[in-house]
Amino acid sequence: MFEEFQLDWASFDQQTFDHYRALIHLRRQYAPLRRGKVSFLPEATTDWVGFWRSTDTERLLIIVNLAQHALVVPEVTAPLALLYTYPPVTTQHENIAAFGCRIFRAR
Repeated sequence: MFEEFQLDWASFDQQTFDHYRALIHLRRQYAPLRRGKVSFLPEATTDWVGFWRSTDTERLLIIVNLAQHALVVPEVTAPLALLYTYPPVTTQHENIAAFGCRIFRAR
């Protein structure tokens, strides 16, 4: 049922390590990522998923590209501040790279 996998302990992927470290930091910093309610965006397709994580005082929007190609950032009516992007970009309106993600904070 499962193919055999052997971990290569000699290799190290710094980019993936930095990505996970940043996500852990964000989770510690923002309460909605730890215990917030989840509300999925109905506009999502098979290429991307988006959802709000929210507490009584804070809302975060997470958009993840599930496709093997770049994704145009979906339009959202709420004013947003970009908190995190993977892989890095220079503006929040750039396309989301294949298997990339964005995390925004509602203002």
